[in-house]
Amino acid sequence: FEAALWAAGGMTGPRNVFSGPSGFFAAFGGIKGDGEALTGGLGSRFESASVGFKPYPCCRYVHPAIDAAIKLCEMGPIPQNLISEVFVSVPPVKSLDYVSRSFPLERATTVDRQFSLSYVVAVALLRGEVVLEDFGERELPPELSALIGRVHIRRQEKPDSETFFLPAVVTVRGASGERSARCERLKGSPSWPMSEEELKAKVRDCLNAGDKPLGGQDFWELMASIEEIDDIREITACWEATQIGTA
Repeated sequence: FEAALWAAGGMTGPRNVFSGPSGFFAAFGGIKGDGEALTGGLGSRFESASVGFKPYPCCRYVHPAIDAAIKLCEMGPIPQNLISEVFVSVPPVKSLDYVSRSFPLERATTVDRQFSLSYVVAVALLRGEVVLEDFGERELPPELSALIGRVHIRRQEKPDSETFFLPAVVTVRGASGERSARCERLKGSPSWPMSEEELKAKVRDCLNAGDKPLGGQDFWELMASIEEIDDIREITACWEATQIGTA
């Protein structure tokens, strides 16, 4: 918007800012030619309609493993004291090396937890869900620490050609045998969108995380009708009223 105002005032700039040898396409996309892949359908094709939501507040690469673990829980109760080993199988792509590393059981930071397959799978198996509260820096409960120590990461033979960090397979082995679940889709993507109830739950989880939580339902209803709001102060008033009420 500011650039448009400058242009309206007579400001000029490089003519090949996008397609030049040091332009945007070369710097960020490695796109050759005139960038038709990006500009085709400009004004009629809106990629924002294809944007998905992250259902879990952690690295996107570990989400399929979380969903596989939750699927295992939905198949029936998993007595934690009977679990001897947990195997998490993911593709052999370089990007997954970081989230496959050993988890530091002592002094684990928020980032350690967000970028660890072992941690998120153990949480999902224990609780059947993964929420924002799971990524604080409080001391790990003994049962969670014990389960993390039994999680092993395996790498598959070859990656998927289209979605390089799928599929994920979680296998639980115990005294009563072995149980596995597989996730081949990315939850929150256009191909597997979150339901309205799941989105509401995510909004509530985020809004309630601070010292002064904002009423999730009121905020949700307000934002759902944002296209009908004439004055942005209706939104800020909702926020201010909540902050005053919880001060």
